[in-house]
Amino acid sequence: MKKLLLLHGALGSASQMEPLADLLRDEFDIYSFDFPGHGGKCFLNESLSISNLTISVLEFIQQFELENCDVFGYSMGGYVALNLQANKQIRFNKIITLATKFNWDNEIVTNEISKLDPEKIQQNIPAFAALLANRHLPNDWKKLMIEIASLMKNLGTNHLEDNNFKSIQCPVRICVGDRDNMISVEESLHTYRQFPNGSLSVFSDTSHPFEKLSYVKLASEIKQFIS
Repeated sequence: MKKLLLLHGALGSASQMEPLADLLRDEFDIYSFDFPGHGGKCFLNESLSISNLTISVLEFIQQFELENCDVFGYSMGGYVALNLQANKQIRFNKIITLATKFNWDNEIVTNEISKLDPEKIQQNIPAFAALLANRHLPNDWKKLMIEIASLMKNLGTNHLEDNNFKSIQCPVRICVGDRDNMISVEESLHTYRQFPNGSLSVFSDTSHPFEKLSYVKLASEIKQFIS
């Protein structure tokens, strides 16, 4: 049975992806991973960055001997998987991403960071704040959100570029929702064309939040691409 690594997005967790994992276990040996500070996992001694998140995944892969596995990454998880492969830190068999953002110019970074104010979220979207608090116990979700904002700020000047994507030789499928208000179909289209073995899949009637996805549709896409 093929090994499949699942990587969640920013402010997500491995447990959040269990409904998807349940639909994949008939064909794959599933491995899931919590990024530092997420899902109750300890924070690092330094602020979160794509670089140190990449290292944390690499250590997990080495621990469980997952080199040459397949990987699905949602949002930030997809970005980290591609960063691992682009920097030749690991060799994946195939990479499939959904809702991963590739355009990180300063205007976009400023806009995305403005959405990550924990005090405003607690005041204006208390149900979401409660969800994050429960998801990341015993960690402080506010601290995590501030660190994710810092990570995004760093992406404004230190992000993957076309030449990095062109260096990735394994098959890559970029998936994007047609109603995703964070990632455009256009940036996904541009990026997939950089991969020597790239493909693109646009999910109809699909927005960004993981909980609003059709897990059946996503599981089918992953199986079709990897198998």
